[in-house]
Amino acid sequence: MNLSIFKLLRQKLREEHHYILSLKSLYESRLLFIISAFLRLITRPLHLLASKLLLQKLWVPQIMPDGALILYPLLDEAVIYEIYKGVYDVCEKYVKPKAKMLIVDVGAHIGLYSIKISKRYKDSLIIAIEPNPDSFKLLTLNLKLNKIKNVIPLHGAVVDFEYERRVKLYLTPRPRECTILPRKGVPFIEIPSLTLDKVLSKFIVDFQSIVIKIDVEGAELACLRSGYKMFNQFKGGIYVVVAS
Repeated sequence: MNLSIFKLLRQKLREEHHYILSLKSLYESRLLFIISAFLRLITRPLHLLASKLLLQKLWVPQIMPDGALILYPLLDEAVIYEIYKGVYDVCEKYVKPKAKMLIVDVGAHIGLYSIKISKRYKDSLIIAIEPNPDSFKLLTLNLKLNKIKNVIPLHGAVVDFEYERRVKLYLTPRPRECTILPRKGVPFIEIPSLTLDKVLSKFIVDFQSIVIKIDVEGAELACLRSGYKMFNQFKGGIYVVVAS
């Protein structure tokens, strides 16, 4: 009888000791979880910053439906397929395929639209204007990779005032979203300024039509105003497509 009582007590003590150990390990695991969560909360902005900096410099190759080989920043992946969904295909709807056109790609980014349209309208001349220096490097590289001869790349921002030789470009994490419109707390660089009047006056000779594609993150109206003189002088058709 006494032996059975001792056994029962011993078993009870073991159970309580195990219960105490379980509580201790649970407390320690919760404490470690809280500490690790706190550390993740502190270091997360640094991780995001590092990943954005890495992604901004990471170029990805892609073969497009028309066979063009394109290098593009990984952060701008969404825009790659917008071009090939017919977003800017004003030429196909209103201009004859064999027409000799002057096409101005304002906000050319990495050259997707310019390369696509240059293959379709080989007798036309495309002026690709891009303000962001990193995107402009990719633009010129993509033109070389695809051996495009009828596209002239120009680095700068199209503005509606001629007295400024340089203009501020406000940089955003995504290169395609950079803008000349002032933004508080956003870093900027100074780049060359252009007007459509100056660009068109140099290349407008012997062309039947002008097509202007504009995607300049909110500065579209200023861009159009910069070509007022040449628009009035030109006798052919003028087609404008503006990104919404």
